[in-house]
Amino acid sequence: MTEILTTHAGSLPRTPALIEANAARPVGDDGLTPEPTDEFREVLRSAVVDVVAKQREIGISLPNDGEYGHLMGSAVNYGS
Repeated sequence: MTEILTTHAGSLPRTPALIEANAARPVGDDGLTPEPTDEFREVLRSAVVDVVAKQREIGISLPNDGEYGHLMGSAVNYGS
């Protein structure tokens, strides 16, 4: 039987830890752009590992990072 590959499109809800880490990032010299910190990078890396594992667990054959690297201040953003 032929396997049907599955994936999804779009953002996945952010974890509370990722939202907090995003909010804690210092603002850059332009006064707008959050600067990445080592702590943020580690929280992001861990969140991506977890969300990819969850997708695999439920049968997604082509998982992705859920757009976790995009800055968001809430779990979901319906305006994106």
